[in-house]
Amino acid sequence: MQVPDTPNVSNTLGGDGLVSGVNATASRVRYVLGPAQLTSLSVSSADSVQINGRRAVNYGLTVHGELLWDAVARGNFHDDIAVVANGKAYSVSIIEPSPKSYAPLGGLGEMSCGLFQSEATALAGQMWQPKKK
Repeated sequence: MQVPDTPNVSNTLGGDGLVSGVNATASRVRYVLGPAQLTSLSVSSADSVQINGRRAVNYGLTVHGELLWDAVARGNFHDDIAVVANGKAYSVSIIEPSPKSYAPLGGLGEMSCGLFQSEATALAGQMWQPKKK
């Protein structure tokens, strides 16, 4: 029996969900996720960039988002965490800042998770959209 992905899993802070991976390396992988701990409301910027020949998403957080993210990172230090948009897991990776013990992340981050350019661009767009003038 095949179990479908959980609908609207990226739009809720309250529940668990089952989602599929989106990129080429995770296309056959599915993840059981807990409730969202941070949403796009906490993101102040996000851009698809190329670093050392790999596609990545650099992001910035609001002041409130920085506090939330530091609590999430502290609670999940060296554990897996998922970035979900449109009901798909774009990135599932280990929180591994440079130090061996937890330190605040300063409201900035980078996801270098093997995405193709189109996937990184889509993820950055889902994470944050500039305000229209």
